[in-house]
This record gives sequence, C-alpha cells and structure tokens, in this order.
Amino acid sequence: MTFFAVTVWIVFCARDYRLLDAGSAAEFRRRTRIYTRVTGIFVALICTLLAAVGAAGVRQLVLAPPVLTIAVIIHVLAVAACRWLGKPGNRAPAWILTLIPSPAPWILLAASTAPSFIFASTLVWMAVVSVAAQRSVREGLASDELDFPLSFASWSNCLAFSLVPLILQ
Repeated sequence: MTFFAVTVWIVFCARDYRLLDAGSAAEFRRRTRIYTRVTGIFVALICTLLAAVGAAGVRQLVLAPPVLTIAVIIHVLAVAACRWLGKPGNRAPAWILTLIPSPAPWILLAASTAPSFIFASTLVWMAVVSVAAQRSVREGLASDELDFPLSFASWSNCLAFSLVPLILQ
C-alpha cells in the first residue's frame, strides 16, 4: 500500500510541476515560492494532525463519510476547473490549482505511511521544485501549450475517483 500511495503522490507532484512550469522562468520562480510555502504549511498541518490522532485514528478519520465526500467534491471541482481553464479564451492562471491540495494522495499517504516520511518526502519535493525553478531560463509557453498541463491535471484528478474503492478496503 505504501508503494502505491507514494506512486499516486508522485503523479500529483508531476501535475503540480507541469502547472507551475507553464509560463516564463520568472513566473515559474514566483509561483514556486508561493507553492512551496502553501505546501509546507499544509503538510505541517497534516503531520501535526497525524501525530495527534495516532495511526489507529488516522484510518478511522480517513474513512469517515464526510472526509471522503469532501475529498470527492474537491476532485470534481478540480476537474471542472481544469476543463473550464482549458476552453479557448479562458486563460486565467491555471497554476492556482496547485495551491489546492488534492486529497487523494494525501489520504493514501496518511493511511499508509508515518508522518515523518510524509514530511521528509514533501521537503525533498519542495527542494526539487525550487532548484528546477531557479535553473529555468526559458521565455514562456505559447497559449496553446497550456493544454497539456491542464489535461494532465484534469486526468490526474479523475484518477482520484478510481482510488475510492482502494481507500475503502
């Protein structure tokens, strides 16, 4: 289960990277600074909650119908936002989707790994994104090149729906 949880988390990290990277190098650096701060705060809250509830309480909390319902709603809204942003003429900042943590990978990680592993993995991920942003030198993407990051984000959020039966096991 841990391997699967980490794999799903990596897919969502790739989704975030592609959305953050859509734009000039200066925008990528600015977006990355905001993203790493929000992600750091979010993972600190998750790890604090996990430490307070304990391993037994995590599974019970994750499987609670309100938590699963909210998780599904967030993913439905994320898919809808990706589809809306992908329509011609809608070029609102798609990278803002990265600031809304996707529940599926975090639920899987919380249910199968230790808080210290989650925290350490996230710190490594934030360092990788920060280094990539600092080394980026491109000028930017054409407007039609945003289609792939938005499609990838949409499909990765659709992946979350297939995870519900796995989470319920």
